[in-house]
Amino acid sequence: MTPALQLGARPELDQGLLRVTMPTSSTRWGLLMRVFAIILGRANVEDIYKFEATDMLVASNRKYLRVAVDGKVLQLRSSLTYPTLPGALGVIVPRPVGSQA
Repeated sequence: MTPALQLGARPELDQGLLRVTMPTSSTRWGLLMRVFAIILGRANVEDIYKFEATDMLVASNRKYLRVAVDGKVLQLRSSLTYPTLPGALGVIVPRPVGSQA
C-alpha cells in the first residue's frame, strides 16, 4: 500500500485538522470496487481524494442525508457542519520500547 493510501495514518493528532478521505467514484459498484482495491492493497492514488481542513460543511439539495457514525447509519438533517476542537481529545500512548519511566 502506498503512503498516500494509508487511511488514518498521521504523525500528529493535535493540529486541529479534519482529515477527509473520499472515494472518487459515486456509483455503488464503483465504491465497492474501490473498497476492495484498498483492502487488497491495489488501489491507485487516483481512487481516493484526500484533504485536510479546520472545519467542513456538507451541503446538499436533499432535506436529510444518510451518514455513518460509529458503524450506525443515521439520517441527519442537511446541511452538516463538522468543526474541530483543537486540544479536546486526550490520547494515551505507550512509552517507546527501551525508554525509562
